Amino acid sequence: MDFLDRLALDIRGKTVILVMDADDAGRKGTRDIARRFIRAGHPAPLQLILDEGKDLNDFFLAKKGTG
Repeated sequence: MDFLDRLALDIRGKTVILVMDADDAGRKGTRDIARRFIRAGHPAPLQLILDEGKDLNDFFLAKKGTG
């Protein structure tokens, strides 16, 4: 059992939102983590889907000063 498997067991009763980079590696990671959650008996995590090629830092920089 690795870190992600243990994490999936430790989040019982919590809402989890994945925000991975919007590239092939991020999409692959999202699929892997969702499978681990389901295997641990949890629903698949929610996802914030970013524009292609962007990451969470880009998301917050775009929002800075807009509100």
